[in-house]
Amino acid sequence: MEEGDEEEKEACCGDEFQKETWYTPDLALYYDMILVLGKNKLIHKAEELFTEPKKEGLQPDVRA
Repeated sequence: MEEGDEEEKEACCGDEFQKETWYTPDLALYYDMILVLGKNKLIHKAEELFTEPKKEGLQPDVRA
């Protein structure tokens, strides 16, 4: 993987989605994003995203 590829992956998974008009806090969305980040070996980004649902008032359930 080239350096530019990883930067592009990280940029697409930032907090920009939270600014979109369609966005509402949803555990399933966070679950899927963390899963994709992990599969792409972006563990540090997955760990950062892991705390976001609680900041938005969501309570993790058995799945998330």
